[in-house]
Amino acid sequence: MVTQNNHIKILHLAPTTSAFAVLEENGQAVACALGVVNNGYCGIFDLMTRQQFRNQGYGTRLLKQMLS
Repeated sequence: MVTQNNHIKILHLAPTTSAFAVLEENGQAVACALGVVNNGYCGIFDLMTRQQFRNQGYGTRLLKQMLS
């Protein structure tokens, strides 16, 4: 299990080519994610959707937008 301190250490080790993405619906943040590019590959980390908006496709939509 990854603790919060370990998670913070991992984020500090991420390459400088990274982006935080937020998906908004009606002016409210509903999903967010961290994308990291390294050696020509893109990794998506910490994709999260607010509980009341889960299972409505927001996470999938954010993921597709980040990868495009």
